[in-house]
Amino acid sequence: MSSSDWPDDDDLTRVDHGADDVPAPGGDAPAWIGPYRLLELLGSGGMGEVYLAEQTRPVERKVAIKLIRSERRESVGRAMFEVERALLARMQHPYIAQVLDAGETEAGRPWFAMEWVQGEPILDYVPSAMRWSRPRAWPCSCACARACSTPTSAAFCTAT
Repeated sequence: MSSSDWPDDDDLTRVDHGADDVPAPGGDAPAWIGPYRLLELLGSGGMGEVYLAEQTRPVERKVAIKLIRSERRESVGRAMFEVERALLARMQHPYIAQVLDAGETEAGRPWFAMEWVQGEPILDYVPSAMRWSRPRAWPCSCACARACSTPTSAAFCTAT
């Protein structure tokens, strides 16, 4: 991989947190998860952390790895994480990153690998999107619902 394939210093996919807010890679996250080498923490939330990673086999590419927090692996949080993972794996839409792989670490922490898309963090984007009028926001909402491919979401969008 060339150095031009890696994020720039002004990469918008990075979410800046104070040093006390999130664990650094190598803290309680393994350096490797299967064929993926964790490179840096992109963001963190209540359920888990998202890392930029490099897949080394069978192909070389950058991916995003979502790893459940170690304290959530034996709780209801694990069930919620697994539901999120399963739902995302079913979605096929140009604006939703594809799930590429999934599994569990040697320590029993579920994870999934997805497309890494360089861009603006959703928390920076959402405030401007929330100012949309209903006619502008509605098609986006329906596209997200249709991506779920469930009878409920189809009925939701068809009824309007």
